[in-house]
Amino acid sequence: MAFLKWLMWMTLIAFLGVVMVGFMLPRDISVTRTTTIAAPIEKVYAEVASPKATRDWLPWGKLDDNTEYAFEGPEAGNGAIMTWKNPKYRDYGMGRQTIVSARPNERVVSELDLGKMGVSHMAIELFSEGVDTRVDIKLETGLGHSPFARWFGLLLDDWLAEDLDKALAGLKAKVEAAPVN
Repeated sequence: MAFLKWLMWMTLIAFLGVVMVGFMLPRDISVTRTTTIAAPIEKVYAEVASPKATRDWLPWGKLDDNTEYAFEGPEAGNGAIMTWKNPKYRDYGMGRQTIVSARPNERVVSELDLGKMGVSHMAIELFSEGVDTRVDIKLETGLGHSPFARWFGLLLDDWLAEDLDKALAGLKAKVEAAPVN
């Protein structure tokens, strides 16, 4: 009986330790990835400023063929919107990407409303490097007050980095394969 009581106390102390450390973990995460594309900045900007075009190279757009997309507002730039929904994933299969700021050939900032998963922000910055273009993509998201969500954020950081690497590879492949005008 004494052993069970000791085990219960040790389990409680360990649980409280996990919770306390969880509160000390970052509340927000930010992941940035970079690549260089052998194309002029104008060509790259045309891809990143259009939600229709981003669907082709962002890895999330290829997850399920049953996802339905709709577009609102201008074709590209400020106010361009892409929404998606997938009936198969009723609680998490819907969202909205809105371009909230676009500076031609410089930067595109989008708000990603992922419903129950929260709101994230994605910024894509372009830098001319001679005939090439350097692309920095940054995704920021909040984890809220939950210490368990903050522990999950440690894994999410790596997963997002992997997805952003895939996005940049897709963007690079698409832009570099397009005919030169």
